Amino acid sequence: MLARVDEAGHEHAVIVDERNRPISWPSRRQLTRLETVSTAVDPALPVVGQGATLNDALDTMLVSSAGAALVTGARDSFVGVITVEVVMEAITRSRRQALEAQDRPVGTNTATLEVVQAQNDPELESAASGNSL
Repeated sequence: MLARVDEAGHEHAVIVDERNRPISWPSRRQLTRLETVSTAVDPALPVVGQGATLNDALDTMLVSSAGAALVTGARDSFVGVITVEVVMEAITRSRRQALEAQDRPVGTNTATLEVVQAQNDPELESAASGNSL
């Protein structure tokens, strides 16, 4: 197993059960000390479902102090890993998009406006210049 972790260039290995559900996430260092890998589920395993919010993922990472969480999909099967950096990038991108959306007009304008030539009106010219009649 250690060779596969080294080959993949990772510092941790995700141990899954026969249904591909994560049961533990030992570090490379922990693996060097083990003769056999336990099949017991680690109750402190930082896991979030694929449909979790960014806030849920961040909370899970902060509670576990892992800086990452395992992501599960259908039937709790292992899908991948999400890191704090990925969550922070997503939050930053979301905030930027929200700010950009505030600068855009709301709705669409598909109507045409009729252009009218201004006529000389002594009352309007007088009012615009601040003189009253």
